[in-house]
Amino acid sequence: MSSASTVDALEGSYPASSRAGGQYMWANYSVANLNTEDIYIEFWAKMPSQYKGGCKFVKVFGERLTSTNYADTTLPTDYTGADFGAIMGFYFGDGTSITNDSQNVLYLNGDAPQYIGRSYGTAVVQTPQMSDFSSADWGTGWHHFKIHIKFNSGTTAQNALPNGEYYLEIDGKVYVDATGLYNRNPANGPISYIQFFGWAQNDPEPFQLYYDDIRISTGGFMPTSLPEPPSDVAVQ
Repeated sequence: MSSASTVDALEGSYPASSRAGGQYMWANYSVANLNTEDIYIEFWAKMPSQYKGGCKFVKVFGERLTSTNYADTTLPTDYTGADFGAIMGFYFGDGTSITNDSQNVLYLNGDAPQYIGRSYGTAVVQTPQMSDFSSADWGTGWHHFKIHIKFNSGTTAQNALPNGEYYLEIDGKVYVDATGLYNRNPANGPISYIQFFGWAQNDPEPFQLYYDDIRISTGGFMPTSLPEPPSDVAVQ
């Protein structure tokens, strides 16, 4: 896309909220027909408001034999107040619970490596930047994201293998490259859908979030160098 192109982007506007219940918006994309446990997600995003805020940002849901409404993996922006809007890590379950939601975390800054759960000590986890993607890093412009999520294989607790993977690249910099993980419960089937935006809570100021040029694939990332950011001629 050239810098002169008209852009139709996904826009989300979150009001300030001091309530624990927060507010919701979402854009879901089903990949259930792909019957895959290995997905590549690529997109541009920006948070142009003066204040940055916390939401679920990207969530990946596996199929459920019983409905729990939990994601297997979440890459959120911070809403705890540690650094509103910062991306700090992948949150996931290591398969020991049927909820398999956010009992474990892989931090971008390399802290608390044991928090990845039962694959700690055998997984290969690299966090080259040793840093969060902070609220200041957002600025007001577009940022390019590459996310690879692979569920560990297995259909029972007995045959589950620690071969799950996470990869995060922002603006050409690798923040996470991890293999050898347990990151899903055997009761959860292949990846069902991917959710953008999501739940927000405890944000003291309103903020906006945009996504554009979303690509979802089972065959890897686009085989190109970092593309041009979208234009802001006509954002919708």
